[in-house]
Amino acid sequence: MMTRLARRPEGRNLLASALGLGLFSAPLSFAQLPSIELHSLHPPILKAGTTTEISLTGAHLDELSGLQFSIPNLRAEPILLPKTEFRPDPGQNGTCFRVTVPAEAPPGLIEVRAVGLFGVSPSRPLLIAGSGEKILADTAGTAHHQLSTAPLLEKEARAHGTTDANQVDWWKIELRKGERILVHCYAERIDSQADATLRLVNESSQGLESSRDFIGRDPMIDFTAPEDGAYWVGVHDFLYLGGTNFPYLLQVSQRPWIDAVFPPAGQQAQVLEATLFGRLLPGSQQSDQVASDGKLLESLGVSIPVPATASTAEFRWEPPAQLLLSDFAFSHANSPPVRIGISSLPVSAVLETDAEPDAETPFSPPCEIVARFDEEGDSDRFRFRAIKGQTYYLEVMGNRISERIDPYLVVEKVTKDDKGAETFSPVRENDDQNGQGGAGFPDRSMDPTVSFVADQDGDYRVTVINQFGYGGPDATYRLAIREARPDFDIVAVSERPYLEQRQAFPAAPFLRQGGTFPLRVLVYRKDGFEGPVTITASGLPEGVSCPPVTARDKETSVTPAPPAHPA
Repeated sequence: MMTRLARRPEGRNLLASALGLGLFSAPLSFAQLPSIELHSLHPPILKAGTTTEISLTGAHLDELSGLQFSIPNLRAEPILLPKTEFRPDPGQNGTCFRVTVPAEAPPGLIEVRAVGLFGVSPSRPLLIAGSGEKILADTAGTAHHQLSTAPLLEKEARAHGTTDANQVDWWKIELRKGERILVHCYAERIDSQADATLRLVNESSQGLESSRDFIGRDPMIDFTAPEDGAYWVGVHDFLYLGGTNFPYLLQVSQRPWIDAVFPPAGQQAQVLEATLFGRLLPGSQQSDQVASDGKLLESLGVSIPVPATASTAEFRWEPPAQLLLSDFAFSHANSPPVRIGISSLPVSAVLETDAEPDAETPFSPPCEIVARFDEEGDSDRFRFRAIKGQTYYLEVMGNRISERIDPYLVVEKVTKDDKGAETFSPVRENDDQNGQGGAGFPDRSMDPTVSFVADQDGDYRVTVINQFGYGGPDATYRLAIREARPDFDIVAVSERPYLEQRQAFPAAPFLRQGGTFPLRVLVYRKDGFEGPVTITASGLPEGVSCPPVTARDKETSVTPAPPAHPA
């Protein structure tokens, strides 16, 4: 659904942001003038309690007047050039700002937008580091390209840089024999164009470890030093590309790390008894679980209170389909946070260690089963008793939890022949969900959903298959089965049309005098809900109007043509 905001000609220009019509809102203008774009920030990390000069790259960054942040109390001041005989007044130094971060600013990713002549830019991520952390600026230049001149990277310090074309950025680390470290590289998680790859070598340039695509497209190395001495960590783009739009963050850490949590979800407002699988976990014991990088993981039992509602809105790097799940952040012993799901249904955990590999685990709906693909080529089977005439909805949440799995869902009716032998007849099966956001909001998921009406009182068998074939501690999934609970969610998305009406790209809002901009609203219908949905906007500034719009029966998204005469 597209909703349009209009402004009376006598009003002043309005730089609009979110309208509160959905979780993700980015309105835009249909004007002929360009839209401001923010491509990168340098540095991509700021320390709480400090003032730092940052520079921006992008398009149409004309006459920048300031920066907007998603948390309060950050202050950005343009850096001015001194007076000259040809410039009687101080002028702004292009795209450079001096940003002050208060000491009480919470660590984590925030959003930054540039404000200029052509409006407000789409947001870019900026990492806020704690006041006690050390930040290493990337001042080595070409010295990075040789082991002999590589700068020293201290443990727990956060270094930042950009990948260089056809080169490797080397950082030197010093370790004692038996010392274990985790080397973290952030690129995709700060929205960098770099497909980062890590290499770890000794002084003879012998390759000891390498990593790519460990967390999304970001790498991580788990290394234990075989001898006292110096080692080198190299960072490069997988295709050896580089430039200002290819930033990365690098950290050598001995903080705890959580690879997986089982169960991966708990019932809302209950206490989840879970097992953490990870590395350097204090008080843990060695497990028999092997991570995707071949390292044996530790395990630790913990009790986790599950909140009644999801975490408040925050900047997240994960795909939209994953962000639509209700979850919350969990950290243990100062580890980086992981996400744990929140279910409105009773949750039952099932492991193959609890039953034979081919066993069919019984359950009674409504409920949610949490399970895991333990081995390559693994599949799980479940059985429940259905009531004739009842509609059942089954949903698998697996790919949205771990991108390493691609679940396939099969439902079969169980009957018996004259001799009492069980036979199975297909009822429903499903694979991926294509989503409805299109290129502007890629909400596609490889998780399946099915529904069916039971034509008899009796048993039904449910099979969940991992088409990727991967198995391990992080190959977890959730299987929800419930009777119909019709409902809907809405998500507001804005797009700038390009060349043809069918082509659209995300952009930030810029409402000019007498102008309009569209806001497309996606309606996610659940459990057979087919009724109309009316969307209204409230709390708008004076002079701005937004008439109600209605998604008709079964309608999930409507994109009307742009206005014939844009402002």
